[in-house]
Amino acid sequence: MRAVSAFSVVEKGSRRPPDRAEIYDVMCRYCRGVDRLDFETLRSAYHEDAIDNHGPYNGTAEGFYEWVRNRHKTIPFSQHLLGNMLIEFSGPDDAVVETYNITFQRYPADARPSLEALLGDVPGDKDTAVDLIVNARYVDHVTRRNGEWRIQTRNVALDSTNMIEVPKAGFVTVDDQIRGQRDGGDILYTLRAQLGL
Repeated sequence: MRAVSAFSVVEKGSRRPPDRAEIYDVMCRYCRGVDRLDFETLRSAYHEDAIDNHGPYNGTAEGFYEWVRNRHKTIPFSQHLLGNMLIEFSGPDDAVVETYNITFQRYPADARPSLEALLGDVPGDKDTAVDLIVNARYVDHVTRRNGEWRIQTRNVALDSTNMIEVPKAGFVTVDDQIRGQRDGGDILYTLRAQLGL
């Protein structure tokens, strides 16, 4: 059996721009789904029988949605930023996708159990809010079924975490500034509805 380098696989797959764009959209739907707590969008990123190996949670995609719903109910802010993404096609309907990501999340004092569900015992003042910054990679097996790419298996490789205590002054706002929301009241959903999406 001849060895195939990752470079040759990438080169072979580079002629598949529509597939690459669809896979990138899958990753973006995942981020929107978690950050806006939009579980319909989150479900659209996974096949029904998918597995998510997230670290503190390892199991079915359906169980993962509930884990996110419960852990995030006291988290007012979450933002996943996607970075480098390398897509390697192993066949016409299979790909390995490595995606770098940085996640920012705010944990008020009453969200301490949610933070500990993610990281275990957390040192520091239990009455102080914390901003969590996570650097990780999603190492996914993505497959196409019935013409649609979705995650079959997600593996989260944690590279580093950093916690920053939030001053008691909290969040500084400008009166007329649009504020992000983690529900259907977010400006995104208002604009989508206005444009018939």
